[in-house]
Amino acid sequence: ALALAWLNVIIHEGLCDWDFVMNWCTGFDELTEHVDQFTPEWAAPLTWLTPEQIRESAYLYATHKPGNIQWGVALDQIGTPGGAAIQARALLRAVTGNLDAPGSDLLTGPALDYYTDEEMEANEYLPEEQTAKQLGSDRFKLITWPGYGRIAELTKSFWGKAPTAEWMCEAHPPTVFEAILTGKPYPVKALLVAATNPVNSYGNSSKVLEALRKVDFMVTCEYWLTPTAMLSDYVLPMAGALERPTITSTYGCSDFLIASQRAIQPLYERRTDFDFWRGLGLKLGQEEMWPWETLEEANFHRISPLAPSYGVESYDEFVENYRFHFPEREYYKYRERGFATPSGKVELYSSVLEELGYPPLPEYLPPVECELTKPELAEEYPLVLTTGPGVMPFHHSEHFQIKELRYLRHEPYADINPATAAQLSLKDGDWIWIETKRGRIKARANLTQAVHPTVIVTQRGWWFPEKDMREPILGGCLECNTNVLTSDADEDCNPFSGSWANRGLLCRVYKVTDSDGKGGR
Repeated sequence: ALALAWLNVIIHEGLCDWDFVMNWCTGFDELTEHVDQFTPEWAAPLTWLTPEQIRESAYLYATHKPGNIQWGVALDQIGTPGGAAIQARALLRAVTGNLDAPGSDLLTGPALDYYTDEEMEANEYLPEEQTAKQLGSDRFKLITWPGYGRIAELTKSFWGKAPTAEWMCEAHPPTVFEAILTGKPYPVKALLVAATNPVNSYGNSSKVLEALRKVDFMVTCEYWLTPTAMLSDYVLPMAGALERPTITSTYGCSDFLIASQRAIQPLYERRTDFDFWRGLGLKLGQEEMWPWETLEEANFHRISPLAPSYGVESYDEFVENYRFHFPEREYYKYRERGFATPSGKVELYSSVLEELGYPPLPEYLPPVECELTKPELAEEYPLVLTTGPGVMPFHHSEHFQIKELRYLRHEPYADINPATAAQLSLKDGDWIWIETKRGRIKARANLTQAVHPTVIVTQRGWWFPEKDMREPILGGCLECNTNVLTSDADEDCNPFSGSWANRGLLCRVYKVTDSDGKGGR
């Protein structure tokens, strides 16, 4: 709502970068007509702001160039309205000309002078009859093969290379878990889990746990015996960060490169991910696709186009002498190449989204659960839930197993405004229940003015390695796990990408009683 209202103000009050709009955008007339309805007065009750605050903030962004609205995960995690919100946000940078200028949103693009992640993925070997089976691709088209294929085609016309499929072409996890449970649209009999702990990290954890208990065969590649690992048929110990050489290139989405060596060879039975996947590939008859025997050899292949200019003959030699590759920063690249769209310009009215069956202009969609659209639910669950903020020293569901770090953070906390706590007869440090219509979890109350009186904020990732890690306890993986509260229902997912709702949910809070027990410890 706020982004749409900003567009209304910026366009109708003449704050656009007219040179950029006239020369490098299409669909401006359609956008102008479309945002007529999204006035600051319309957006004010939806955003908890005043019309004056909305107008003032729009002026602040549009008249102080260069401008850059930082991208984070928040809009990816609000479910249904997320795609339209990101779409509107992208249009803001276009109408103000904040694209690929110093200090604005840069078009970083895949690297042109070394082999990118996508070039190593060998996507061309996957036949169309297999890509058509990708779960969720019939509904969430933008970040599955239908959308990725079109975007890759256009990006190649602009950059000569495509973005990585790893981050832009994923099966829809809730649909995968549903297929395990129901056998529809086809049975999923096996899972290979690498570097993740789905029991704690995916939406609607109770359902995820049910699916992982049911799947016929599961292999987990891990450092630690997480709840997910404990459900697995095999757990393969993987090499740590100091036991493998690493190339960092933001998954092929930028033009720089940072390279490191391994400090030691993997100890005990640990293997690098490369060793695992190469070994599996060789067993499946993929010898020609895995010509490198070591990760160092594979990494050198990736940087081999750079080798002559740096005068190196091996990966280790590059790391020891240079370590970094940062090309000279180039701005306004679109002046020479255009944009990766069918028209070669920024399409404010998106023909690609229209091709995929999505609205070509951003539409307002309310939160998954709110008092305006679900007043009866709001009566039962009157507070707004935001889940997922990380808390140091943990990262997602990682590091809870390290005793020295747990000493710093013994128990999970939920942030609540002191006024709200007083209404609910809660004191700082009380064990409380946070409940949605999907389930409830425990946490300590942390009274803070940093949150709105109608909002509750819960931490992500919690499990308790000190508890019994065997079934059915699994380290108390559901007791304080905020994803017990989140929704992965199809109707609550972002229709563009399928991302589920971690925020904008309705909940209620009440004190844990003696008969309930005292929480996660």
